[in-house]
Amino acid sequence: MRRSIRLGASRGFTLVELLIAVALSLIVLMGVVSMAAWMISRQYEGIRKGEVTGAVLYSLGRMNKELADGTYLAQPAGADRVIRGCSNWSTMLSPPGRLDPNPNTPVTAFYYCYAPAECGGEAGNSLLRYWHDSECPNAAPVSRCGEAPGSGWSGPELMLMGCFYPATSNPFRRANDVAGVAMNFSVGRTTPTFVVNTRISMNKSYNNPSD
Repeated sequence: MRRSIRLGASRGFTLVELLIAVALSLIVLMGVVSMAAWMISRQYEGIRKGEVTGAVLYSLGRMNKELADGTYLAQPAGADRVIRGCSNWSTMLSPPGRLDPNPNTPVTAFYYCYAPAECGGEAGNSLLRYWHDSECPNAAPVSRCGEAPGSGWSGPELMLMGCFYPATSNPFRRANDVAGVAMNFSVGRTTPTFVVNTRISMNKSYNNPSD
């Protein structure tokens, strides 16, 4: 006579167990979503920081070249929000004028100004550039940074855009120890991400306190 083995009925999940399982699944899912959001945010922040750094380095490279070629610095006299000067020009001459008489070496002027605005994103503060290609004017091209320039001047050209966080209210300072200009400010879109703290030597004549 063959014996038959009867299997017991399988036990299902209770409602409490199902609720606990769902809750644990939701906790894990929320953790995964939070981690993904954090990683995306970090990646986006890195991209933005890279954009700011690239723009700053490009603009500083251009400023460095123009200031290094400059022979006369009118502003800043101390600390200021503008940089104004000229190349191939000196006040040491009598009368003041071009250093190189060769007409193929023109006298040029440059004017950089810090235009404050509401700090925030693309509409934040700006660093603007004006220039003059034929002489060294005695006066600034504008009374307010961002305005259309006076006769003979060109600009404004946008050098940097975004939020600026000066270490002081005047980011530019005359640096007689290097015969040039010192710059100290931070740049960012909504928070400071790149610090500018540098000195640029100009091409002044040796032992020339006037220019």
